[in-house]
Amino acid sequence: MLIQPYNPAMRTRPRATALIIRPDPIPALLVYFHPDITRGLYCLGGGIDPDEDPFVCVCREIHEECGLDASALTFVRKLDVIRYCKPRIALNVERHDFVFLAPPGLPKQWSHVITLSKDEDNGLTHRMEWVTRADLARVHPEFQDRITPEWLPELFQC
Repeated sequence: MLIQPYNPAMRTRPRATALIIRPDPIPALLVYFHPDITRGLYCLGGGIDPDEDPFVCVCREIHEECGLDASALTFVRKLDVIRYCKPRIALNVERHDFVFLAPPGLPKQWSHVITLSKDEDNGLTHRMEWVTRADLARVHPEFQDRITPEWLPELFQC
């Protein structure tokens, strides 16, 4: 199993995730393909540094991972914090999810080479793309609990 209930005996890593929605012409979610991840497309995000505010982290991660300036996006809301265990890496995750709307005019797909990361991600290329409702099953199972009409109504509007 990819994720399991929170395990208080394991170390916890706080993370911030950006759920970026393009409202027009058809609502879609921004995701990326990562060559080391085989179970689906990922949402932008990463680890929260010690003493870093989760919103500051998610804005930094947006810029690091796809090249967009978060100030060009419209912040919509913060979802609740979700906690779970990833036994494959022996770690709990405390994930802070933030919803943003993208401005018009962004490309359908683009590639971004990570150069600003403080970890091993530097040099990786993320292939960014927008997925519509018809393709949401391609998104990694770790994020599926939040990709619903209840959590992201902007993504499910006709």
